Amino acid sequence: AHYLAVVGYFEITMAFEFGLEGAFIGAGRTLTAFLISFPLTAVRIPVAWYFGIHLQYGVDGIWWTIGTTMMLKGMLFAWWFFKGNWMNNRDH
Repeated sequence: AHYLAVVGYFEITMAFEFGLEGAFIGAGRTLTAFLISFPLTAVRIPVAWYFGIHLQYGVDGIWWTIGTTMMLKGMLFAWWFFKGNWMNNRDH
C-alpha cells in the first residue's frame, strides 16, 4: 500500500519514461536510451540503501528512490523528445 501511495505521485513521468524509452529504442536510438536509463537505474541501489537504512526511512525510502529515479528518467526522455534532434540519425 505504501508503494502504491508513493508511486502515485510519479505516474505521469513514469508514463513518459516507459513510453518514450520504448519509442526511442524502436526508432533505433538505443545507445542514448541506454545512457539515460542505465545510470539512473543503477544509482537506485546506493540511494535506496542511504535513505532506507542509513537515514532509517525503511521501505518507504526505497519506494521514494524508485519513484524519484522514474521521474528523472521520464523528464530526461521528455526533454530529449521535445528537443527533436533524436530524429536526425541513429545510434551506432
